[in-house]
Formats: sequence, C-alpha cells, structure tokens
Amino acid sequence: MLNPSVRYTESWFMIFPTDVSREKGLTANKFLRSYTTSMAMSARTTLYGYFFPPIPGLLGIRHSATPSLSYQYSPKSDLNEDEAGYVGASISRTESKTLSVSLSNVFQMKYKSGETEKKLDLFNLSTSTNYNFKKDTRKWAMLSTSLRTTSIPRLSIQLSMTHDLYNPVTLDFDPLRARLKSISLSTSTSLNGKRGSVLPVEPGDRSARRIGSSMRKPWRVSIGHRYTENRDLISGAKSITHWITSSASFNLTRNWQIDISQNYDIRRKTFVSRSINIVRDLHCWEAHFSWIPNGSLKGYYFKIFVKQIPDIKIEKSKSPLRGTLFN
Repeated sequence: MLNPSVRYTESWFMIFPTDVSREKGLTANKFLRSYTTSMAMSARTTLYGYFFPPIPGLLGIRHSATPSLSYQYSPKSDLNEDEAGYVGASISRTESKTLSVSLSNVFQMKYKSGETEKKLDLFNLSTSTNYNFKKDTRKWAMLSTSLRTTSIPRLSIQLSMTHDLYNPVTLDFDPLRARLKSISLSTSTSLNGKRGSVLPVEPGDRSARRIGSSMRKPWRVSIGHRYTENRDLISGAKSITHWITSSASFNLTRNWQIDISQNYDIRRKTFVSRSINIVRDLHCWEAHFSWIPNGSLKGYYFKIFVKQIPDIKIEKSKSPLRGTLFN
C-alpha cells in the first residue's frame, strides 16, 4: 500500500518599524511571505505465517509481520529569512531528506479451553531506524527495538533497547556487530476490586444508610519495577537506575479515602520518596491532608475547602513546594 502526501504552508506578515526592527535591519511596513514544503511517500504491507506445534490444546500460532518504508523530503525555503525568523513564521533554513524503516511483528496464539476456542496475544516486537541523506557522517540513526507483552494475567512487561550501528572508534558502518547503547525493562501489576462487605456507616451518617448494601469498599494495589541502563560505548561507563514503585488506594469508610505511594531505589537500598494522602468528605466541604516524610518535598500540607467554591479554604503547610503540588 502506497501513501503519497504533499504539504505546503505559507505565512504572510508585516513588521512595524520599531527600535528593534531598525537595529536588526528588517524590512518594515511591507507585506512579506514565507513558506515551507514537504513531500512524503510511504509503503507498507503485512505478511502472515502460521505454525502448528504438536502440543495438546494448542491449535496454532500466527505471526504477522508489517514492514514499512517512508521517504520524506523538505527543500530549503529561506525566503525573507531574517524577517520570518523575527516574527516566528514558517521557514526551513536547510534541506532535509530522510528514509525511515520499521518492522512490526505480532505473535498470537489460538488454543482450546474445554470446548471453547480462545485467542491470546503473546507479544509485540518492533524495530525502527532512519537514514539521513544530508548528514556527512553516521547517516543511520540508532536502531530502536521494543517488546511488549500482556499475555500473563495482570502483568505487563515492556523491554526497549537502542543499538549503535557504527563502530564507536572508527565510525565505520558495522550493523552485524551493533553495540547496545541503552536498555530499559519495565514490569507492572495491579489488583483492584471491591470488598464483599458493606462500607462501614459512621455515626449520624443518615445518607450512608439510605445507600443500601450495594455500596462496597473499592481498593487498588499497584507494584512496578523499572531497570534502565545507558552505556558510553567508548569508555564502557554505565549509568544504571533500578527502582521499585508501589501504591495503594482504599477507603476506610464511605467518607475516608487513603492513598499511599513510595519509590524504592534497589541500588542505593533506600526509599527515594514516600507520600500519604488522606481525603475526608464533609458533605459541602472536603478536607485534604498530604504528608511526604522524606526527599526534597519533605513536609505536610492540610487544606479544607468548600466543594462548590474551592477558593474558600483554610490551609496550613510545611512543604517547600506547596504551591506547585497542591493548587
């Protein structure tokens, strides 16, 4: 499938004589124009392959591969270059010509569960890079690869990598010995639901009694893991980040909500950040209390305000960035 496209943008403007425009020697009191043009052609197709391993209950595996090419060209357009740059109008000071290449792979499985046939997405694998015709050296960009799977219930796994296609010392194109430049692995899982018991009713809360037994206590727990590594291909030095994040959200009663989150640095063996947020519904009012026990934002913040008119409020804080976080 071929998809050609052409884009043309033109801007008309006038610069009034001022001390700045005179100092820069710009043309004033005259209608000027600038423009940019770009052309592109993309092509893609999808190929299918089927595998039938002799495994009981497994009906087959399908592999769909989608290669794509995209060529983009933008000529130089420096008409009224100084004036266009002064007013921020459309302009292209250099010619650009690139070719983008990508390959997307999807692996799916069909299996039998009892008497029912089911489908499962195993994983997605994609790679991409581009070639810049106008560069003098290192015309090929980094090769980016990503793999993602959600085939395991309640677990998401994502792996991404970049490889350098050039020898870091000689700068020779050497794709068969591509060097790993960076890698990132992320996993996450979460559980949520509603407890089977009725929300506790607070003394004097008549509205809660009228709700009935359909009200349950919602809750959510999330845990994530992230590992990133960046390499200097000449010196061999590595920069590594290795964290575990966790959060929980639940209601103690119908009017009390609590959110807890924290980040743990595995390499340093310390909690980088923690926060506890408590929200109390007071009918026409609402109260918020946030506490950060460590880190650059260490402190607390309390606010009670009218729901319909949030500017009517009472607040107290001992946190350096209160205005940034809690407005």
